[in-house]
Amino acid sequence: MADSRSATVALVRALLWAEFPSSESEWRTTAEAARCFGVLEGFRARAGAALGDAPPDVRALLDDARAEAAMGAALSLRCAAAVCAATSEVVVVKGGALLATGVLAPGDRYATDIDILTTHAGAATTTRALADYGLRLVPSIRHDGRTRSSVEWPGGIWRSDAGVVVDLHVVARLPRETLLTGSELGAIRTPTTMATAIGLCRHVEQHHLDARHALLRHALDLDALRNRMGAAQWNLAVRDRHVRRSLAAVERLALAARRGDFEAVGAQLSGGRHASVALRLHHAARRAFQFAIHERALLPWLLFPHPRYLKASRHAAQPLAKAYAQRLFGR
Repeated sequence: MADSRSATVALVRALLWAEFPSSESEWRTTAEAARCFGVLEGFRARAGAALGDAPPDVRALLDDARAEAAMGAALSLRCAAAVCAATSEVVVVKGGALLATGVLAPGDRYATDIDILTTHAGAATTTRALADYGLRLVPSIRHDGRTRSSVEWPGGIWRSDAGVVVDLHVVARLPRETLLTGSELGAIRTPTTMATAIGLCRHVEQHHLDARHALLRHALDLDALRNRMGAAQWNLAVRDRHVRRSLAAVERLALAARRGDFEAVGAQLSGGRHASVALRLHHAARRAFQFAIHERALLPWLLFPHPRYLKASRHAAQPLAKAYAQRLFGR
């Protein structure tokens, strides 16, 4: 247990303070911690010249992770470009936006999937473009073993035999501030860099508080955005309360690692403890308000079972009331 905690602290120091291991055994344990937290590529990118002190097996592990991440990013972005070419009613967000706009190099971040937003009006064209590209709609399984219905998640998960995974989200409206970025893979529509920074912080705060890797990967994303945006634009982004809360969480983690406070680092990265009850209630109220304004037809099904939802949940491991409470809270 002590070795695991010290490896986690060493990983945070490497990522946030550029303090890298000094022995081969420390390199191995730190690399294993990076694998567990899903930031092998970020660790490889941060190490830079210091990687020359790592043992050969660690260098091979990190280089392989970087190559795999670059390959996966190329496949995902090529698919996103094909969808963007088929319709203007789509926007690529989150990690895909960071990769498409060059905020992060494809090999410096592993994207398990690519998130695409589309409107109700553009949903048919978007799904047809995904199908034409060779993707198929697959069941989405929640943590409790229940299959998400089309009411719970309009759009769904699309997957190809090549390993491309698209999370398609049907929304009332797309982000207002977008840009079309061209590359050798094709043009991809994303939010502006400012909107991406705010959107990432808001998304992590609302949906990924229970993911062990969320805060570390989020810290690397924010640092890349800060370097890309420059001081003036970054100072504007920091005015947003979601960005400020993310930065405060990262700063607490960095200071705890610098002090060698195992307990504080573990609490920060354990998940589920970063949001107060008041903050979760605020998110729930805001979510209900958004449905009431933009998607009134779906508002009743936040609290009452829709027939299709009921059919998909017939063999659910948890009661529908609890499932709908989680839906309201954005879980």
